[in-house]
Amino acid sequence: MAAYIEGLTAGLRAMARSADLDGLAYFLEMARLEASIQGERLARSGGETGSTGDS
Repeated sequence: MAAYIEGLTAGLRAMARSADLDGLAYFLEMARLEASIQGERLARSGGETGSTGDS
């Protein structure tokens, strides 16, 4: 799930940048980075369980 979200936000960020929506692109990049971090954390702990686990 985290990898999927990472991919989606990367695509949305590219769209925002191409439309000169720099603020939105920034926040989408932060969301992409967070998804990447969470995916790595889940991989280290044995995989995704489907829970949302607010951080």
